[in-house]
Amino acid sequence: MARARTTAGAFGETAVSAKKIAGLVYGLQAIGLFIGLTYILAVVIDYVKASDVKGTWIESHFRWQIRTFWFSLLWAVIGVLT
Repeated sequence: MARARTTAGAFGETAVSAKKIAGLVYGLQAIGLFIGLTYILAVVIDYVKASDVKGTWIESHFRWQIRTFWFSLLWAVIGVLT
């Protein structure tokens, strides 16, 4: 019984940590609207931590943040070219 509790506790700690990282990345992306370097830092953090959240509900947030970066970059390039 204690082993199951330890496993659940470890998963809970991982989820809390991943949730904080996702919040940090959202903040970096918001600041990235004014300072582009933080936007790049945010996507690097997402890629580095993506394997840690695999299979959790937070994984969708990481996917969303990564896709937002790439689509923003795509539209920025299209905007500059036109």
